[in-house]
Amino acid sequence: MKKYISELIGTFILSLVVALAVGGGAFSIPIPVLAALVVGIFVYAVGTISGAHLNPAVTVAMLATKEIPGKQGLAYLASQFLGGAFALIVAGLLDANTNLLPTSVSMMSGVAEALGAFVFSFGVGAVYYKKVTSSGSGIVVALSLLVGISMAGLLGSYGIINPAVALASGVFDMFYLLGPIIGFTVGFMIYKWLIDSPNIQVQVTE
Repeated sequence: MKKYISELIGTFILSLVVALAVGGGAFSIPIPVLAALVVGIFVYAVGTISGAHLNPAVTVAMLATKEIPGKQGLAYLASQFLGGAFALIVAGLLDANTNLLPTSVSMMSGVAEALGAFVFSFGVGAVYYKKVTSSGSGIVVALSLLVGISMAGLLGSYGIINPAVALASGVFDMFYLLGPIIGFTVGFMIYKWLIDSPNIQVQVTE
């Protein structure tokens, strides 16, 4: 149960920070940097509890590669989307979501989100398969997220690459749902194939 609560809390905080930054006006720290900082912190804070997915795209990739059992993955997904939904509600109660992002209208947004998530997956893969020391895990994940978000933004999307955060930010459509999931899953599979170590000890344990 603790792993699911960790996923809910982490995704809620991440989603709320982004929703507040998007809807609450100007702030001195750019939104991609804020998102990367939050994810990096939670990798250190709850990584040993849940693996700190905090993103449905990460969980779907873990399910697709059979790194986690089906029931656990579904519970993770429920926790993450609940976290995003709670963030949307809280932002609304705080009157901080009046300037939420308008819904996406182009397939290019989905392509951009997929490419950004693809980049992000290599950082997560490096940490997950212990190609990075535990002390550097949060930094690597945070930096790969920052680069992935930046790439997606440069290609024309809002640079979210997380369906739960998209929900909290008001852009929960097929492009921001499927783009990150497809991009991250493909990237994670390719990274796993590249290192060719299916029996390596992983971070998430039962």
